[in-house]
Amino acid sequence: MKECGFTSGAPKERSSVVLEAVSGGQSQYPVSWLGARRCGDFVAEFRDAMRVAGLNTNADIVTDGRLHRFHVDGDRPGTRNGWYVLYADGLPAGAFGSWREGVTIHWCAKPTRRLSAEEHRELRRKQDAAKAARDASEVARQETAARRAQALWAGAAPCALHPYLNRKGVRSHGLRAATWRKWHQDDAGRWRLIIVSGVLLVPLRDFDGVLWNVQAIFPAPHSLFGRDKDFLPGRKRGLCFPIGTIQPTGRILIAEGYATAATLFESTGAPTLAAFDAGNLEPVAVEARRRYPDADIIVCADNDAGTRGNPGLAKGRAAAIAARARLTYPTFPPGVAGSDFNDLSQVGGRQ
Repeated sequence: MKECGFTSGAPKERSSVVLEAVSGGQSQYPVSWLGARRCGDFVAEFRDAMRVAGLNTNADIVTDGRLHRFHVDGDRPGTRNGWYVLYADGLPAGAFGSWREGVTIHWCAKPTRRLSAEEHRELRRKQDAAKAARDASEVARQETAARRAQALWAGAAPCALHPYLNRKGVRSHGLRAATWRKWHQDDAGRWRLIIVSGVLLVPLRDFDGVLWNVQAIFPAPHSLFGRDKDFLPGRKRGLCFPIGTIQPTGRILIAEGYATAATLFESTGAPTLAAFDAGNLEPVAVEARRRYPDADIIVCADNDAGTRGNPGLAKGRAAAIAARARLTYPTFPPGVAGSDFNDLSQVGGRQ
């Protein structure tokens, strides 16, 4: 209970912190596809393979061997995190994936006969070309976003007061404020420029301190985005925002969002890394372990008990396993809403 310094104050069914020691195992992306029954159906089969992998989309599939981006059903409106490359000549083949999830899946239509050696080489060429196109596009996308993030951060003003900080009851730890401008594509394919003033900026850096992206936190939820946060369309995987100074043999806490990380740091004094979402906990934790092999790393997961599969806790546990770290998460009594350590602090206060 004392590990992260929180108590609920409730007399019986208290909110609490659970600390787990986890080890062994590794995370994988399972892929399942039954293959095409007829070559003429390869576009439909390609789309079905995408659906099975959790990357469903209504976008048209273009078979020109070029990289195309698309909106994944279930992702935030206006985002295009999915990508694919599909070749139609010879044996149809290609690849698809998600930048947000860091997933790449190779695909080819099921041949109706044994492939010749030359056809095997051609299939391999298509797969290599699809990977090269994806990699080149990703590098360009990340570098463009990094330049924008660096320019935006350089022109932003230090910010100590903000409605978001007030709502969460945390302080600014080196954050800045600026005006957010971003082109947004609606479901009909129309583009419009969104401008939001008074946006709180949180920098996303790698472990060498290089700024690659920024998170924008709006004063209030935005109607088009459906939430109060946004990112530039660039790199996020493996990036974090550190609060406090890391000691190589000391304790390091890793949490999802800024407010949770700030809550943990302000309550414990332990340096804390904000990984920004559950899917990024593992890359950040693994890199932290590589950089600080003797540190006491604790993954402070969200407890999304009200969400199917509890993704916060599931991803947090996977991160702790991969990084040979410890795991902690908050619990709440029945009828008390909450999922993270910031919620816990507002329910029961801090010690």
